[in-house]
Amino acid sequence: ISILLEPLPTTRIPETLLRQIFGNLISNAIRYGSRVGETIEVGGTQDDGRIQYFVRDHGPGIPQKERKQIFSLFCRGSTSRQTKGTGVGLAIVQKIARLYGGEAWAEETPGGGTTIFVEMEDVAPTSG
Repeated sequence: ISILLEPLPTTRIPETLLRQIFGNLISNAIRYGSRVGETIEVGGTQDDGRIQYFVRDHGPGIPQKERKQIFSLFCRGSTSRQTKGTGVGLAIVQKIARLYGGEAWAEETPGGGTTIFVEMEDVAPTSG
């Protein structure tokens, strides 16, 4: 598996939280969404005080009906049942995004797979 890293925007969000976000998302993409020889794409944009990051895989994907619930604590999607995991990684990502006035969500990758987006304000954290 290879990782294609696009340029990432600079941010004021603490490095430890960014490591947590990308660590969880890339780990999930490797564990659940990729096979040998495939590529995971990582990138982001910044616009008008908001930052958006994404991690894209080309694996089996996540069924539409499960895309919101996978961000709940201890929830695991039906396509991940054969792989070990705790169901906390995406919940942590969502918590960090909300702390910074944002949201995390999943979309289908064109051609197959899943793209997880994390959008946040590039400011001091909000309570929550």
